[in-house]
Amino acid sequence: GGWGDGLIGRVVGVVGRGVHVLLVTDRDSGVAVRDARSGALGVLRGNPDVAQQVLEAYDAKPDMKRGDVLVTVGGESGAFPPDIPVGQILSVKSRPGDLTARVTVRLFGDATHTEFVRVLQWPVP
Repeated sequence: GGWGDGLIGRVVGVVGRGVHVLLVTDRDSGVAVRDARSGALGVLRGNPDVAQQVLEAYDAKPDMKRGDVLVTVGGESGAFPPDIPVGQILSVKSRPGDLTARVTVRLFGDATHTEFVRVLQWPVP
């Protein structure tokens, strides 16, 4: 609780009184997430051209289902604190022979309609 709508990105540079933020939807972004219900892990890869984002699950048949909430993994090796809400799963698809499932996610945070953000200081590894 208390995080607002959800993760938008991370500060990657400071310029004067402003900052550069790498958005979750940026192609260079990768956010380690876990399913809050099952604990299943994956990486959310950014794509600014689509409304929904795609998660690369670490398992071909992950314990993830529509409606599950994804949160940041965190920990000492993570770029984010743990348990920040990221998004909600819209669909989970896997085909025989695939090493990972295709998981479609609706993000909670929306940088295009956000006026204020909370900036957290977190040691980046």
